[in-house]
Amino acid sequence: MKPITLILCALFCLLSNPAPGQSRDLQVNLRLGAGIDTKYQQTFSQVIRYWISRETSYKIARASNLQLSLELEQKMNRYLLRAELKEKNTDNTRKNGHVFFDNLSDFFNALDTLFYQMIFPEELKTSNKAYTLLPSSFDIVFMLDSTGSMKEELDYIKKDFRNMLSPLLWNLKTSPLRFALLDYKNPMAAYRVHLVNFHHSLEQLISRINNIDAVGKGNSDINYALMYLLNYADFKAANRLAFIITDSGPINKAHFLELLEKAKSMNIQLVVLGADGISVEDADFYRQTFNRYPGVFSHLTYYFQFIFQDKTLGKFLYKDRFLREVKENDLVDITLGRQQRYARGIPGFLKQEGYPIAELRALDLNLGNLFDQFTLPFRKNVPLVVLEAEGRKMKVGVQDQQTLKYLRGQKGKKVNLGGHFFPYFDSVSIYPHSLEIPRGPLTAPLFQPLTRIIHNPFFYYNHGIFEPSIWFIQATVKSFE
Repeated sequence: MKPITLILCALFCLLSNPAPGQSRDLQVNLRLGAGIDTKYQQTFSQVIRYWISRETSYKIARASNLQLSLELEQKMNRYLLRAELKEKNTDNTRKNGHVFFDNLSDFFNALDTLFYQMIFPEELKTSNKAYTLLPSSFDIVFMLDSTGSMKEELDYIKKDFRNMLSPLLWNLKTSPLRFALLDYKNPMAAYRVHLVNFHHSLEQLISRINNIDAVGKGNSDINYALMYLLNYADFKAANRLAFIITDSGPINKAHFLELLEKAKSMNIQLVVLGADGISVEDADFYRQTFNRYPGVFSHLTYYFQFIFQDKTLGKFLYKDRFLREVKENDLVDITLGRQQRYARGIPGFLKQEGYPIAELRALDLNLGNLFDQFTLPFRKNVPLVVLEAEGRKMKVGVQDQQTLKYLRGQKGKKVNLGGHFFPYFDSVSIYPHSLEIPRGPLTAPLFQPLTRIIHNPFFYYNHGIFEPSIWFIQATVKSFE
């Protein structure tokens, strides 16, 4: 099912009651303009009212001096959502703003941008967990060398981003996360750096990764990339990690050390992951450097699976110029001191060694393992609840004691719960700091089948009402760990 169909079918809203003494009357009007089917009038109106009731102290009223007028219309091949907060008796406009977006399925995010940033920034409830950067929060940036020699690595990242990111999300699940992406090339390329700045959403980051072309010769300019990051990235969180994937060292090593001093002062820890082709000298430089500065260097590991001519399968592990064959529980060295600098030369080398290679079945990198290794020290152990819905199981961390007590009392029963979902290999989980037990019965505004979320996890990670997005499921409480 297409996301737009899914969203519009699911959007029926449940209004929550504001706390006594905190409500102020607000009349809300929505007009659908050109290009918008009138069948969406009720759906979008309910979404808007739900947002206001949950995130602000306003009370929705049929008539009020304070009025919020919204208009949604299609402009060429885009959509425009406008809002004006106005006092009727004085004709005084308190706030106004507008947002353009490309698809109706982006209505959630457009509404968030409009309300959070333009209409209600001073009116938000202080209890809003999703919008707070806690002391334990993390800013994580991926820096990708996108010169031509990095094509295999970039192709893998595009293909396996969900699985490689899963261990990192799981280890840091108790902390609010924001992500950034910076890809960089050599000084003579068409562009030197491209930065997607920090955001809790991964949508722009994934879109940029899919659009990167690994082109250009010569060494990439890590110094310029790091200098750009330190000057222009919007670091805010207490914990800051930068994962750099490259096959070259800095052109000017003294300048690189100066940049590391600034990174240290900004509490940024670097993790440099060396791709195939990185020179021994550059690898040694990174290792020695991170003996003095916060950071670490590690080689990437390449896992090859080849189909032989007799249809059997051969498995090989390549790391730091050496190749080993995987034999049951043993690794057999094939290179025997004959270093292989590039992973792309492995098929030819194996043929020279008499291996009857027919075709490459799969190439895997250990990025997920490395992300797991370098974020594991930050993991906080919290109780886990095992849930089951539609024949699928999922584990969710629970760090709120009242919520944990409630769920223990519901063992064996079906419950409604939700929060900000994140992909975890072939399943999903919920960030514990966003976990919610809804008050009262749920209707369709945010309620989704678990299998639908698992099928398209990044959509639900990036899209939804509120920042970050909140969705709810119904599941049976099975056990606790």
